[in-house]
Amino acid sequence: MVFDFSIALLGAGEKDLAQLFVAYWTNFAANGDPHAPGLPDWPAFGAAGNIAQIDTSAAGPNVTVIQNLHAAQCSFWGNVTIPPSAVFG
Repeated sequence: MVFDFSIALLGAGEKDLAQLFVAYWTNFAANGDPHAPGLPDWPAFGAAGNIAQIDTSAAGPNVTVIQNLHAAQCSFWGNVTIPPSAVFG
């Protein structure tokens, strides 16, 4: 690359986070599984109410599973029905 502006455009930890996502997506595309040696464990989808929180720190990117984050708000929006005519006219 002739001009590498990634240092100027990314904040602290964002370059590591971007590289982590590239690794996850590459593994998923190649193998159908985002896991690989050296990467934080990516939790399997399926547990109701759980989300994966990805953050960066001096120790590197970390994936944490959080249970029932904003459960009341998610429950509300999960029960809202929007008719197709409201979206598509």
